[in-house]
Amino acid sequence: MNWEPVQQRLLDPDLNVAWQAAKELRDNVEVAHSTEYPLLLSALSPAFSSILTQRTKPNRDTNSVEHKLRHAILDAVSKFPSNEVLRPHAPHLVAIALEVLNRDYEANALLSLRIIFDLYKTYRSLPQDYVQPFLDFVVSTYRALPRAVQHNFAWEHLNFKATETSKTATTTIISTPITSTATPTTTATTATIAAAEPIEEKDQDGDLTMQDIEVPATGPEVKSSTPASSVPSGSASVDSLGSAIPGHPNSPEARLPVRSNLSFRVLTECPLIVMLMLQLYPKFLKTNIAALIVVMMEALAIRSPSLSSITPPEIASTDSPVKRSYHTRVRELAAAQAKTLSFLTFLLRSFQAELKPYEDRLASHVVALIKSCPRESTSTRKELLVATRHLLSSDFRKGFFRHADVLMDERLLLGSHYRSADQASLRPLGYQTVSELVLNVRSSLTMLQMSKVVSLFSRVLHDEGSTCPMPTQYLAVRTLLNLGDVIYHNTDLNPQLGRDLLVRILNTLTEKLTALNEYYPEVQRAELKRGEIVSPTVQTTSCHDSVRDLQSMIRAIIVGNKNIVFFLSNYRNQRDKEKVRETLVPPPGSNEEVSSAYHKLTHTEVAILDRYIIASLPALKLLKKTSTGQSRVGGEKTLADHHRDTLTYFAATFAALDGYNFRRTIGRRLNLLVDAIVEDPLVMIVPRHLLAVNAGTSYEFCSMLTCYLVERLDDLALPRRNNIVFLKPSCGQAENGKDVVLEQLREISQNPRDSEKHQRQRSSTYLQLFERALKSLAPYPENESTIRRYLRFVVSECLRSSLETSELWPDNYCILLRYIFRSISAGKFEESYKELLPLIPTVLNGLYRVICTADDTMLRRTAMELCLTIPARLSSLLPHMNLLVRVIIPALDSNSGDLVNLG
Repeated sequence: MNWEPVQQRLLDPDLNVAWQAAKELRDNVEVAHSTEYPLLLSALSPAFSSILTQRTKPNRDTNSVEHKLRHAILDAVSKFPSNEVLRPHAPHLVAIALEVLNRDYEANALLSLRIIFDLYKTYRSLPQDYVQPFLDFVVSTYRALPRAVQHNFAWEHLNFKATETSKTATTTIISTPITSTATPTTTATTATIAAAEPIEEKDQDGDLTMQDIEVPATGPEVKSSTPASSVPSGSASVDSLGSAIPGHPNSPEARLPVRSNLSFRVLTECPLIVMLMLQLYPKFLKTNIAALIVVMMEALAIRSPSLSSITPPEIASTDSPVKRSYHTRVRELAAAQAKTLSFLTFLLRSFQAELKPYEDRLASHVVALIKSCPRESTSTRKELLVATRHLLSSDFRKGFFRHADVLMDERLLLGSHYRSADQASLRPLGYQTVSELVLNVRSSLTMLQMSKVVSLFSRVLHDEGSTCPMPTQYLAVRTLLNLGDVIYHNTDLNPQLGRDLLVRILNTLTEKLTALNEYYPEVQRAELKRGEIVSPTVQTTSCHDSVRDLQSMIRAIIVGNKNIVFFLSNYRNQRDKEKVRETLVPPPGSNEEVSSAYHKLTHTEVAILDRYIIASLPALKLLKKTSTGQSRVGGEKTLADHHRDTLTYFAATFAALDGYNFRRTIGRRLNLLVDAIVEDPLVMIVPRHLLAVNAGTSYEFCSMLTCYLVERLDDLALPRRNNIVFLKPSCGQAENGKDVVLEQLREISQNPRDSEKHQRQRSSTYLQLFERALKSLAPYPENESTIRRYLRFVVSECLRSSLETSELWPDNYCILLRYIFRSISAGKFEESYKELLPLIPTVLNGLYRVICTADDTMLRRTAMELCLTIPARLSSLLPHMNLLVRVIIPALDSNSGDLVNLG
């Protein structure tokens, strides 16, 4: 293609011809993606430079051909692909864009910023000559921000209908035309604008598209305020959008053109480009960072004037174009200040010393910006919250301590209409910000402030209409649990306040655990559907939580409740240590629920713990479920490792209780614990821990467990296998009777004796629990008194049941006898010896008969072991020596090392 005619049209003295050529080029910009691209740049670049720097000047009239020509050329250049073909022309284009940025109005300045950003982002080896002029422009724009606020909120700018008929203006422009090799300098621009044709508020021509740039790990993530999709590309012309043309009479909201250095929208995009340039050319940091910090801190202190101060009351109270225009300026100023704050947080670690003098002012400015941010500016508020989180995670967090009450007000933090669907994304970020603040200032919070925090995050956990995802709810659990220690050590004059907060936290977490048990089936179904190939026509569930999320939540609650229960049960002791003299005296007639600060556990607290046990045992079972592709959770620990650890923490929760409350809680639900062990043998960790954790807990649990097992001693019997099945009697005619029998036989053949399997599991569980209780005698000999009272009965029943089923030896009763004899003999418990003394003749004679009549070697060895391990002193065994010798000699002659040692 021959580009000479296009060049000639662009350079035509008639600007209308040049504008038509520029508009056609912009509408057909896809030609730049073809092989014509090098020829296009070589032929048209000089024409672009001539038009933008010499043949035309910035024009405030957006309907003028001169403005349209400049805008079309800049729009086309901004859409050129940044590849190797464009690289030789990049320095020249940066120079032109910088010249336009210094001299032109808002719409063209935004396009120039886009060109500068794209070129520096793509070609990181551009000359450094343009960096300092751009930084000077940014500093001067920040310094002009007070004048920009006064200018943008002036009555003639807000009341555009009254001014659109006025065409007079006084403008002084100092322009410096440049060539392709010239280095642009900062242009001093002074403008006094009375009126002009308005342009649309949401001018798509002026939107700046900037993708995310590479930000160091130490700095916050900063993004452009304008999405890339907002700028049309290809053959789609902005002018073809009708009312979107700047100054179009059908524009829904019009605005006066603003110089680049007085534009909030231009200022919004500057910090991102400054960040990019300083990353590419670090040598400019030392000479510019001080000035940038000063002007940016001054910019954060500026506030929009109130609407009532610049408009009549009747306009401020109605929905008028002036009011809408005012709120548009407020949103633009807030967006510019949010970007400025993000840039300052990017400087936190590298320039901490330079920012340190502004620590208190920075926090005050952030809080003021959050207060003044319009509720509909969701993206701006989100950016403010992100910057706040970065400040709270740095050494600058101290400045926020005095603003704790303000930041804990969620309506202020998330906006007055924070429940709207548009602001759903703000909720997780807002609660994360509050959590960061609370975790840093919790030691200095009052009881009233802590009560607000507990109420806030309890609502996050239990709000049915909440849009908070599971990670945010997990954050709420972590925040509540981290408050426990501070509440426990509080020194408030009223000790009841701290006690009540601990109860509220425990109750909240218990209710959440119950809710998770009910929610789990829905999550499991949703995860299974996501794992399958579902037809597009099939509507799947809206549940996006995973099994892994629920398991993390369950672990956090159970692990954390260990400390909460400890704080509750020891709250009285802690308050005694504080020696707070001016405590509130319970009024006469008050019950323990009203004044419980100096009680161990009240009835209400015991009831909550009872519900916690009921909810925890099913929840612990969910920790064994494996989600899709899940093998390890958190580091090198497997799912089974986390399950074991959680079981240990659950057991440790009740180890802190005194004996009375221990029986009131876990003692009442011992049947649920045993049922859980029958279903999952790994839950045996709980009784094993309770029997080994400390002397007091071990004694109480051993006593309760032994009593429970003795009452169910008959369940130790193993089911007898026989081939006789008793069918239900049939009635009616013979044919019907035959059908009934066949139906019963069919049911028997189909059911693989599940009840028999369950009975074996239960009897095995009882036997293991007996073993654990007896083994606890070694570390805690005082537990012997809890077993001694049942010793004679258990030995008699075991011996009788074993002799009745000697063909199944060694059965569970025989094994239990072995455990009892070995445990009592190992400890040499005199009282237990006396308890068993009357049973020695019966035991020896019964076992000796088994030895004499049994043909099975294993059966005979088991009987001999029981005879030789019977717990008794030698003086008690001497009268039965003639019988014992008959057992000792075969034991010495056997090949079993244990029997030889016992003999």
